[in-house]
Amino acid sequence: MKTTATIEMKNVQKSINLNTPANVMFRIGSAITNSRMATMLAVFVSAILGEKVSAARSLHLLNAITAAFCAFLFGGFSFLVQTLLLVWFGVAYWQCSKDEK
Repeated sequence: MKTTATIEMKNVQKSINLNTPANVMFRIGSAITNSRMATMLAVFVSAILGEKVSAARSLHLLNAITAAFCAFLFGGFSFLVQTLLLVWFGVAYWQCSKDEK
């Protein structure tokens, strides 16, 4: 597997290491978003909502639904658990609202 890439722009040459943690996470995220299951989920959510939904947005909706369900199910244990679940749901909601723009 190729581990470096060279970018040339206006007589400037820059080498990028593809094994940095950010690039590895980007490749993993791209693989998940482009997977067959994510596409099937997007088709299912599109059928329910009646509008075209991308694979990334369907994964964000699934994350928000899971966060809300876990907050409802496990929210009564302790204040720390409630806080963590609320933060998870807030981040998931923020991601969903960011997708609409």
